[in-house]
Amino acid sequence: LDIVPIKKHSLLLIINSKNIEIEKELTPILKKLTSSYIIKSRSIHDKNIDLIIEIRSKKDIELLKECNKLKDILNVSLMSHDGEERL
Repeated sequence: LDIVPIKKHSLLLIINSKNIEIEKELTPILKKLTSSYIIKSRSIHDKNIDLIIEIRSKKDIELLKECNKLKDILNVSLMSHDGEERL
């Protein structure tokens, strides 16, 4: 069993932005720094948007830094997620 690779659990990337079009800017970053991603939730209130994205990535810190560099990002969080796997 030592030679069998252990599958890494998904992570939840939580983005709060004041730009409701932020997905257009996030997509290239997600494609570059994740092996897969799926948007699980979009919530729009006033002129802000909250996104919850299920990801698989070995570059967690780099992903957070790149997302945080985007102009209209208010907050970026990354949470471990060990629920139902769909990726």
